[in-house]
Amino acid sequence: MDKVYISFQKSSEVSSRKITIGDIASVYCKDNSIQAKIKSLPIISVPETESRRYVVTAIKVFSVIEENVNGTELINLGEPEFVVSYKKEKKQNKVTDFLKVLLASVVIFCGSAFAIMAYDNDVDINGIFETMSKWVTGDNKAVFLQQVMYSLGLFLGIMIFYNRIGKRKSVKDPTPLDIQMRLYEDDINTTIINNSEREEKADDVE
Repeated sequence: MDKVYISFQKSSEVSSRKITIGDIASVYCKDNSIQAKIKSLPIISVPETESRRYVVTAIKVFSVIEENVNGTELINLGEPEFVVSYKKEKKQNKVTDFLKVLLASVVIFCGSAFAIMAYDNDVDINGIFETMSKWVTGDNKAVFLQQVMYSLGLFLGIMIFYNRIGKRKSVKDPTPLDIQMRLYEDDINTTIINNSEREEKADDVE
């Protein structure tokens, strides 16, 4: 009996309406023909729709494999339940994408600038600069230099903290924003799975 190792991720995104096991899982078997056959087995047929999410269980995938492939021992190394997201493939419109990025950048810049100015006003940053300048030089001539250094330090601090300049990263570690986005995606997938289980239980009761 050939052993087949299957690993499901908590979420997968596909653009093909005919979703196969190979699209949503990593499959390994010593027998390459069995591995290829399992990967090609259809698991979901998506109707005409813009986008949709499906909750799939490992048990359902195993039942499909057992119906089509004999003499295998299936071993699940991944999630028992997972989310498959179908998104219809769309042609990229560079002008629209540029306008979206530009609009988002303007909104973020204005919001960030307002938040920083409001904070500086609350703590009376100019008063702090004047006091520090008097301590060091005895007058207020160094206030402008302090403002310049403060602005540069704020900019560099944000760049270093988020570890991203364009598509480049100073180190390969995930940024705080990457971590929060991953946690947000995990919460969404967990909620979708839990809601699906509740709906199934409600149907059983009815």
